[in-house]
Amino acid sequence: MTTTSPAAQAPFTADRWRQFWNAWKAEPQQLEGIEQLWLAVIAADPAILTEAGPWRQTFSSAPPASEISAHANPMQVAWENQNDNASGTATGSASPAAAPQGLHRRV
Repeated sequence: MTTTSPAAQAPFTADRWRQFWNAWKAEPQQLEGIEQLWLAVIAADPAILTEAGPWRQTFSSAPPASEISAHANPMQVAWENQNDNASGTATGSASPAAAPQGLHRRV
């Protein structure tokens, strides 16, 4: 017979609940656990799992607009890889040996 500690029987805190879902990978045992949780919620109160439920509305709403980071690129320009430049100095290889002479030095 397996015994469970009192701590294991305590309800999740909000932080523990979020931490728990961070491990979600849709593995078979996790999907089975979700099915068990769904059945328990339906048994406790079927009104919780409805499309009109407050949690569902919040979950599906658009995220709040975030402020622009101080490190964000202020110009909306496409990024260009140096290997794609028009100068002709790119070799298409990341190897220093393949780079044109004079563009690298050995350390």
